[in-house]
Amino acid sequence: MKENIGAVHIERKDVKLDAKDWKILFTLAQNARAGLSTLSKNSSLSTDGVRYRILRLKKQGVLLQRTAILNPFALGYQWHLCFIQLEHASDEKIQKILEFLAIHPYTIWASATLGSWDISIQIFARHQAHLEETLTEIKNICSPSLRDILIIPVLSVLNYHNLPPAMARQQGFIPQFTQKDGSFEPLFSKEPAIDKGEAVKVDEIDIHILSVLVQDAAQPLASIARSAGVTIDTVKHHIKSLIKKHIILSFNPIINVSFIGVRGHVIFIKRNHAQGDASAMEAYFKETISYPMRTLGTWDYVVFIAARDDAELYQMLRTLRNTFGKYITNFSTLNIIHDVKWSFLPEGMRKDLLFSAKELW
Repeated sequence: MKENIGAVHIERKDVKLDAKDWKILFTLAQNARAGLSTLSKNSSLSTDGVRYRILRLKKQGVLLQRTAILNPFALGYQWHLCFIQLEHASDEKIQKILEFLAIHPYTIWASATLGSWDISIQIFARHQAHLEETLTEIKNICSPSLRDILIIPVLSVLNYHNLPPAMARQQGFIPQFTQKDGSFEPLFSKEPAIDKGEAVKVDEIDIHILSVLVQDAAQPLASIARSAGVTIDTVKHHIKSLIKKHIILSFNPIINVSFIGVRGHVIFIKRNHAQGDASAMEAYFKETISYPMRTLGTWDYVVFIAARDDAELYQMLRTLRNTFGKYITNFSTLNIIHDVKWSFLPEGMRKDLLFSAKELW
């Protein structure tokens, strides 16, 4: 299976998007399986106009891919963040490390970053021993330049949209979906992905469908049915089941934010537990931030945000501190320079699931 390498270039481009482009992106951000008819209604364009603009967004390097976001917890996997600090590492050494991480069978995201940590990684692991095996491989490829490594276990993910809902609402836009647009939108619960310590069993048809949708969430049902050797109704039944079991969390576009004038950032947040319930702050995260995570260890939350420049980042952090300052004792920031991988079904995980499915059935 081909890995999803959603490479975001280091150089910044200022691709000009108009209101209709943004409506297409916001609709896809709500559900990347939105069809031409749904996109047409939401953007007030003809279906041919939508098709042209999507092709243009792809050629411009803005819209890289449409993918399925999966819940590793439901499939029996742990989710870990890993941050690498290097010393005396040449450009060639860093490139070698990033290339290794891009094809590693259990990494889902890898990025060059600027700040206290030089490389950021997200890993799916079956158990602690498997995590340690993966970390040993990462340490070996980083040697002798490895200075420090930080591992942060993920407890839950509050929101899993690459463009958070608040961005569309700030422009007065709420995407509309119909029952029959093929997106399965009414089935999504939007509930946090939480590690409940329980794995849902999947069969070979499920794994085939997940593989296709992670590669291309916009694949027509008829095409998926042909490749799986089953009927369209069977594909529909399996997708509905995978959504209801909280295995498929959403269908998302992978957008090259650096081409639309923004830069990604990782924010580490230490919570003031003496203040008790922080549900108001978490509700804010869920609406305004991409992938806000509850974590274990030194930091209580790790969140991912996008800002156009340092001034906007400063204002966002000031707003966070002014609104929820009593819940926050400390925070730190990290700049995302460029991604080399983005895949919620890395090859090792796919093979594991397929092996287990064959044994089970």
